[in-house]
Amino acid sequence: AGDTDAEQWDDDPSELPVVWQALARQEPAVERMMRRHIFDLSDRVSADELANITTGVQVEKLVHLDEWLEEMESLMQPRWLRAWWTGAERTADDLGIQIERSGGGATKQDDLPVPQLAPISPAFDFNALNPSAINWAKIHGATYVQQVGDDTKAAIRMSVSNATRLGLSTDATARKLLKIQIGLTKQQQASIAHYQERLAANFPSLSPEQRFARVKRFRDAKVRLRAMTIARTELAFAASEGQEEIWSDAAKQQAIDLTAMSRKWIATPGGEPTCRICQHLASLAPIPFEKSFAYGGFKGKNAPAHPNCRCTVGLVRTKKPKPKV
Repeated sequence: AGDTDAEQWDDDPSELPVVWQALARQEPAVERMMRRHIFDLSDRVSADELANITTGVQVEKLVHLDEWLEEMESLMQPRWLRAWWTGAERTADDLGIQIERSGGGATKQDDLPVPQLAPISPAFDFNALNPSAINWAKIHGATYVQQVGDDTKAAIRMSVSNATRLGLSTDATARKLLKIQIGLTKQQQASIAHYQERLAANFPSLSPEQRFARVKRFRDAKVRLRAMTIARTELAFAASEGQEEIWSDAAKQQAIDLTAMSRKWIATPGGEPTCRICQHLASLAPIPFEKSFAYGGFKGKNAPAHPNCRCTVGLVRTKKPKPKV
């Protein structure tokens, strides 16, 4: 659920769809939060404590990995809910629907934003503490934490295996390198290994301390990219769920007729590069509302199709609506 490195973040939010303009304002805070949390995992253990490590399980216990994962889910819950509501609000606005709050206002601990939509019609009730949003966040959170946990454990096992070959008990630099790689993915660890090889080949005169300082800066950049990828991708998942819920509720209350609607994949506008998968999906004719998009390993009814995806899905009328009874 969004753990692949991003390559660039210098896009212009004003060129993005309206929903992504709103999500772009949420991204920085989520990225900072996730960056601090990833750094926290490696900060839970000192380099000296890794001297006698022989397995990844030992590292997991030292850093209290399961506790860290639970904290991550807790941190993300209000962010998922806020992005869910962002997707719901923007979709209602697109449909000319006014969300009328019922069930009381949002509470402080829920950290939910209150929609401020123009008085347009038709209108329907949408519970302020929508159980669909809360339920989705819980289910998605469990799945997300399981994936992050599996990826993190696999990466720790790989880094421990590599470090033990260097001699953790005798090599202080090996211990420091192992420490700063805790919390990274296997892909990021491979990037660090390649970076070390380039440093050795191109700057042989660097002292071990100088080489480690450069590797640590490289690692810090990788952590930021991972944190931003998580922020962008997870906000996208949540916003799409909010969109789907508005479509479903609007159809139940006969504000729209989904039997007359089809889904259309909309690639990211502006200067952002569009991947092969999204280019293909955007080139397709609209598909029936109940169907899923499928291409290149992706199958789903809504974006994102991959980590860092900023595409959206819209509705187009392809049939005459049924007459209202």
